[in-house]
Amino acid sequence: MIPRRRAIFGALATLLTASTSRAQDDDWQRALKDAIDNKNPVTLGHILPPPDDKSWKEAHAILSAAPSKATPFEVARYFVTSVPTKYQQAWPEPDPQHPTFANPLIVLLFLATKTTPCGDVTAWCSAFVNWCLTRVGVVGTANANSQSFVEKNWGEEVWSRTAASEMPTSAVTGDIAIFQDLSKPTQGHVCFFSKISNKQPKSIEVLGGNQIIKLGKDKIHLIDVTALRTDGNLQLRSIRTRKGLRRV
Repeated sequence: MIPRRRAIFGALATLLTASTSRAQDDDWQRALKDAIDNKNPVTLGHILPPPDDKSWKEAHAILSAAPSKATPFEVARYFVTSVPTKYQQAWPEPDPQHPTFANPLIVLLFLATKTTPCGDVTAWCSAFVNWCLTRVGVVGTANANSQSFVEKNWGEEVWSRTAASEMPTSAVTGDIAIFQDLSKPTQGHVCFFSKISNKQPKSIEVLGGNQIIKLGKDKIHLIDVTALRTDGNLQLRSIRTRKGLRRV
């Protein structure tokens, strides 16, 4: 690590371990310090904002305001309806020679996993889902790999690719939808199932993070609601549920 980054991380660690009046503050600060002190620290992709940047406190305030007595789907929806657009998406890096800072909110989402983020460029769909689960006391996979929800046999499977029904008619709003990239089977996408689309054929509406809109230089990775085909190269693999996901 170059000296400048070591200095930044050292200063940030000092800031994050400062005493606070609330145990919750201690928790997130300690967790982020642990991520920074990991043997594979944040050295790639977008860089962390300076330790005294107000965006850290703003991001933490946004997370602290998320509902905690709700379903994980309702927590996820909070990010779409109540969070400033700036914090809903990965911060762009239009000029590699002058990289922008990482969105600190996305960096903090990784505290729900055991994966050290590389700024906000690490695939963060699973970090987002895990954070929403953890917020309301539902145990997730603590893994930033989208396929971990299948590989770890998380929850109860309510629909699979081998199911008799082509579309997931047994799925309920708030269940977890896992997509698999057929060209890279260890990768994919994980998000919250909303409903079967009534506008696009063979598609479901999902709510998740690190979802992509636009293409090329205008591509944006963000938290939003979108329709995804179930039979594309990014293919719906499984839909799973667990106690606490569905509104009783």
